[in-house]
Amino acid sequence: MKTLSSISLGLVLASAAACSDDTPCDPEAPNTICTIAGSGEQGFNGNRGPATKAALYVPQDTAISPDGKWIGVQAMDGSNLTSDNPGRHTLGKVVLLAIRNGQAVKVAEAPGGEAAQGIVFTADSKYLIVQFNVEKQLALYAVNGGDLRDTGARIALTGGPSSLRTTPR
Repeated sequence: MKTLSSISLGLVLASAAACSDDTPCDPEAPNTICTIAGSGEQGFNGNRGPATKAALYVPQDTAISPDGKWIGVQAMDGSNLTSDNPGRHTLGKVVLLAIRNGQAVKVAEAPGGEAAQGIVFTADSKYLIVQFNVEKQLALYAVNGGDLRDTGARIALTGGPSSLRTTPR
């Protein structure tokens, strides 16, 4: 069994626009967005479209489940951008990855909040608690064998939450 320190996790921060399998991404080139994640090496070459159409999938926070089976990701997905920005989405995403043979594999995603901030697992690894900053709420998502479901349960807060952590294990 691999330890968490040996798990390879490279989150896609942006899709490169002017790159191909034969041409490395040049972050200094005009209108180019390069993916640099995980080890810092260049990675995913993207959708080969214009840089203004690149899929921004910015992870704001991540959490590893106490049972070591899952990684929860709260991604803004452009929900933090101004309304006149073509990359703007109304809501972010909550993404669930399974840890399989030391690799993180995406298994599910669900709509999240607007410019949401943090994410943690419950102690039993059965739920994700996600901070919805703009909505001033904590949202509860069920994790069931790789299925991710928004339960609709919300905890109302008087302010927008911006930092959420669990105790060290």
